[in-house]
Amino acid sequence: MNRFNNEVYEALINDLIYDSFYIEDRPFRGKIATIRQYSEIILRKIFDIPETEQVTLGKQSIQSQIDSRNNALLKNSVEIIRSFGNDNTHTKNVKSPTAEDFDKVIEALMNLYSYLFIDYFEKYRFGSNEIIMNTFSLLPPVIRNITLQNLYMNDKNNPAIIYKLSLAILKAQDKNTALKWINDEKEQLEKVIHISENELHVIKQIPALYDVIPKNMYEFCINKINDVNEILNNNGILYKTFEEAKSYYEQYGHINGNSPEIMEFNSIMNFCYIGRHKFGYPKDKI
Repeated sequence: MNRFNNEVYEALINDLIYDSFYIEDRPFRGKIATIRQYSEIILRKIFDIPETEQVTLGKQSIQSQIDSRNNALLKNSVEIIRSFGNDNTHTKNVKSPTAEDFDKVIEALMNLYSYLFIDYFEKYRFGSNEIIMNTFSLLPPVIRNITLQNLYMNDKNNPAIIYKLSLAILKAQDKNTALKWINDEKEQLEKVIHISENELHVIKQIPALYDVIPKNMYEFCINKINDVNEILNNNGILYKTFEEAKSYYEQYGHINGNSPEIMEFNSIMNFCYIGRHKFGYPKDKI
């Protein structure tokens, strides 16, 4: 049984998210200090720590748990938030943080969100459940990009990761960046086929079909990026932020089922959207 309960922290998360992102003209000092508080709740979620135990970013037991994961993204992101949070909590530092400082903290926060999914998909391989893989796409592209970049490093033969990562790069950044990644990884992507060996064998018997279908993930991704980019140019990106995506999450984001895999995924998705307003109320912040 999980010891961390989303509902226990829902009211507090609502307050922290509101104070961090939805108060007009709140100084960066206050926003950063509040994000530090919120990051402690994210660590509770990551390490399944109940409300009865104390959590601070610098606590030795927390640092030991972070070290045990052996993940640079997690460790470095916590340190960034801890360092900026300390600087903007204690009165010793009288210098006001800059917009650049705030952006670094936000980037670290996005990394922590992403680590929740990195940890999850290291347990349940990405692409093994198509519904979960598709529902994952209801997150902001930046989080999908960070998550999939990390998963790819340890699972480079996974066609689902390759395909979804190329799309996440396109939507989080642009077509040129996506094509650069595909070409940088060309040698590896050419080793991975997007259909089964049996399907490929059958298709080889039909020259007209074999001549036009992609033979590997390099060709497949090039085709898909060009096709999807044309759609985006015509219709725009549906969402890039939590605020823009929340309506879609509320409509499509809950997966029916009571298996541990589904229940854990639903819990993480729910956690990430707690406190987030829908686009336009009051306005998109990140």
